[in-house]
Amino acid sequence: MTASDRTLTTTLPLRRGSEGFNTSQDYLVKGLIPAGALCSIYGPGGSFKSFLAVSLACHIASGTSWGGRRVNQGAVLFIAGEGGTGVSRRIRAWELSVNDEMALDNLFRVDCPIFPAAPGSIEQVILAAKDIQNMTGMPVRLIILDTLARCFGNSDENTARDMGAFIQGCDTIRYHTRAAMMIVHHSGKDQERGARGSSAFQAALDAEFNVRREGRCNAITLSCTKMKDAEMPEVTASILRKSLSIPIAMANQ
Repeated sequence: MTASDRTLTTTLPLRRGSEGFNTSQDYLVKGLIPAGALCSIYGPGGSFKSFLAVSLACHIASGTSWGGRRVNQGAVLFIAGEGGTGVSRRIRAWELSVNDEMALDNLFRVDCPIFPAAPGSIEQVILAAKDIQNMTGMPVRLIILDTLARCFGNSDENTARDMGAFIQGCDTIRYHTRAAMMIVHHSGKDQERGARGSSAFQAALDAEFNVRREGRCNAITLSCTKMKDAEMPEVTASILRKSLSIPIAMANQ
């Protein structure tokens, strides 16, 4: 530090020139989901986007590779904004598909919506992440919001102002928990134009993925439509396996 450096009074994290250019990218799922990132999975109704989110949650909580990609194990908080028993049944089916005795003790659910634009909801999610770490001894590495619409409250997702408040809330949660956030979202009426709502959402994302169901079968394709600071991963084709008529897991084909 030079003499002029010692006279600085700002609290901003100043860095010189290209300092930090060679910092390696940490991943939650290798080459797919950056650690601590704001991500989204979007697609039309019936595209299995929620099933995919459950699959990612189960693999990260259990520390098992996903589609041949290494994962950085950690606790997961799944906010099932639509409530019901669907998510719990899918998680149980995944447990049974791996080991009859297995229980995902590092995967936690909230079966009601939270609202990132509301300070009270932000505080409760941060407190929940701390409670989960105290119970498991693991940091929460992924928080899933399913879906954006259910966690948007009475705001208008088509306006940049309301979407900005939602994004700011998500950023606050990520800052205090250091977890990645995955937002499950719907595509618009014209699927080729991407996710519905204000373009401010897509602009704020670190990574975005489009899910498409292939025909009427249980095959899907996962395409990366944005990867801010890393190489774009290749399109992944997957099959949704079934057990007792319950889709349970994703596997690269």
